[in-house]
Amino acid sequence: MWPKIYIGTGGYADSDLMGTLYPFGTKKEDFLTVYSQHYDTLEINSTFHAPLGAKAFAGMLAKLAEPLQFSVKLHQDFSHNRVATRENAKAFLNALQPLIEANCLANLFLQFPSQFERTLANRRYLADLQN
Repeated sequence: MWPKIYIGTGGYADSDLMGTLYPFGTKKEDFLTVYSQHYDTLEINSTFHAPLGAKAFAGMLAKLAEPLQFSVKLHQDFSHNRVATRENAKAFLNALQPLIEANCLANLFLQFPSQFERTLANRRYLADLQN
């Protein structure tokens, strides 16, 4: 039995896709609806710079023509600034509740800076993130 392979892009709001993915004349507010007719997963990167609330994720779900699996990037406070607290983590997870309840959250992921190396301190930091 082969595993299911999900195909999607990093983001969906790129107007450069007009004429390829999105038919000319598609309104930006309809991009996600059209996107979900062609792909089955979506990477959300905007959360790296600014957290989204539950209302934003619920709004995304409401626009889907077909179900998607979402991969959501954690905020840079977890990976670059290293100032995220347990409260930040709880708030981030609370915002994801619409995706979790709809069984549409595939994963969370971190983007570390290029100078992130395999050191004891970094391994400890990763272990602490899991708690």
